[in-house]
Amino acid sequence: MSVAENFEKLLNDFFALYHPRQVKKVARIVQEFKGQEIMLLKVLCDRYKKAYTAIPGLNEELEELYADPPEEEVKEIESSEDSIVDESAEEEILEEEEEEEEEVVTETEEEEEEEEEEEEEVVTETEEEEEEK
Repeated sequence: MSVAENFEKLLNDFFALYHPRQVKKVARIVQEFKGQEIMLLKVLCDRYKKAYTAIPGLNEELEELYADPPEEEVKEIESSEDSIVDESAEEEILEEEEEEEEEVVTETEEEEEEEEEEEEEVVTETEEEEEEK
């Protein structure tokens, strides 16, 4: 039987030995930490400074939980990380290109504005010359 299936009994036994006043709270704790049984037992062992072997089966469950993933899973993870890195590099390049385009557009707009100002000056000078005549 796994630690998760035996969780309530393991908690009762643990608290009976190391903190008897908590035994009456076991039912509530079981409800509250459903799905997190192994981690709670690990935390309790750490808090009460007990070896994981104090709870039968916990050490094996933790070893299994923290074991290195099979070689195939590692390759899948690495390839997905590579694709994420490639995508982010492409995004950076696109952002840089967009910024450069914006700069060119801004420069072009500034040049057009300057040309318009020059034309206005020429027109104004021509009008002034006509008025003088």
